[in-house]
Amino acid sequence: MNAKRVWLSSFAIAIALGAAGLGGVETLGAQTQGPVRITLDEAIQMALTHNHNLLAARTTIQENQAQEITANLRPDPVLLGDAQFLPIFQPSQFSSTYIDNTAQFDLGVSYLFERGQKRQHRLAAAEDQTAVTRSTVADNERTITFQVASQYISVQLAESTLALAQDDLKSFQDTLQISEARYKAGDIGEDD
Repeated sequence: MNAKRVWLSSFAIAIALGAAGLGGVETLGAQTQGPVRITLDEAIQMALTHNHNLLAARTTIQENQAQEITANLRPDPVLLGDAQFLPIFQPSQFSSTYIDNTAQFDLGVSYLFERGQKRQHRLAAAEDQTAVTRSTVADNERTITFQVASQYISVQLAESTLALAQDDLKSFQDTLQISEARYKAGDIGEDD
């Protein structure tokens, strides 16, 4: 009977962990041959460690931190140059007088001066987005912890209910055996 309780407990915990995102029961049975008994803290830790959705959400925190770095960058200066009216398809006209009189060359440098604290506001917005993502991940962790704990407690309740029912059955069987022995001894009648 005790092995049956341990098996029921392990099966229910495996279902709870599978529902939390572990991907199946085979992860518990792969390490040992028989049922596995784990604590609530171990079940929660396994769910938080192996939940793929939670792992993916944690990577978004790193992505947002990279966006913070990008938002804080200053713009680069730009060097521009261009040449027009060059006789590429008529090489016979290519001379110093043609280049001096007809061809045009432009060279320039540009730089964006940000005003109104735009860079600081971009950085603050990126930091706020990182804080939102961290809060979302923490909320997901709390949700998974609650789900695993609820399912674990449900398994514990089912185990105790099963044990109580088995004790009641044993007590009833003992009462029947005593009554049958008393009947055979003539102590009580058939109606009792």
